[in-house]
Amino acid sequence: MENQKPGPTKKYPEGKIHKDDSGELKIAVGPITDPLTKEAKLLLQFGTSVSWIAMTADQAIEFAKMIRKKAKKIIQQRSTH
Repeated sequence: MENQKPGPTKKYPEGKIHKDDSGELKIAVGPITDPLTKEAKLLLQFGTSVSWIAMTADQAIEFAKMIRKKAKKIIQQRSTH
């Protein structure tokens, strides 16, 4: 996992968009090994309970690209072992 602590930042960079908005949330994304199957999986760690997440379309595309990149890295590592 990257060196970022997941969880709420208590910041509202886009303003409060919903009455239940808890603000910005840092998400840690990285590989983890399933202890039962020994298979590498992608872990998204929120650091808190999350009911919903909102983001702009551009942010959603960047989030998807980042997840895809990390998933591809797991696949590449799997094929070299």
